[in-house]
Amino acid sequence: MTIERSIRFASRFNPGDLDPGEIKRVKALPDSDHDEHMLGVIYGYIHGVSYGFNPNDPSQASMALIGFFEGVPVNVNRPAIQAPKCFLPSTVQQMLQSAIEAANDLKPPEAMPARGKPVNHRIDQRIPIKFEIGVRHSAGSVGFEYITNSLIKTVETENMLAEFRGDLKLPEPVRAGRALPAPKKASGKKAASRKR
Repeated sequence: MTIERSIRFASRFNPGDLDPGEIKRVKALPDSDHDEHMLGVIYGYIHGVSYGFNPNDPSQASMALIGFFEGVPVNVNRPAIQAPKCFLPSTVQQMLQSAIEAANDLKPPEAMPARGKPVNHRIDQRIPIKFEIGVRHSAGSVGFEYITNSLIKTVETENMLAEFRGDLKLPEPVRAGRALPAPKKASGKKAASRKR
């Protein structure tokens, strides 16, 4: 079944725009609640970065990703969002910013850009991104925190970390100090039927 939903066009968007009502509900949860609540998926292509006026920190310009992006909320009653600028959760945003700046020899402007007059830098490649965005209650002043899962490997961060991986052997998964048990083998007729 295909779900028809409207598309809202915006000049920019951030993860909170996927479902502001869900974030408000999560903020009101008790501090003992640590469940993750899905907001949706953000995907698209990065073509560059945009440094702009930052009202929250006058010592550092804000950085938006520029390209073509779409955010699709889990809530089917909310519209999808398309925009040429996107802000991701701060941890992911900072990692991508560092990788893009390093790979393209970019530096944030020394002076804070004037309000409404961002400094844009296009890059020579097109970087695909696709992130699943969730949220959970936090006892901090904001009242919530984002949970971000990458659904694809981003070229820039993969390149930066590749030299450390090499022939890295990860340990077997453990839980409570014990190795996870091997799956049980099927027996009898069920095992025979699987071989067909």
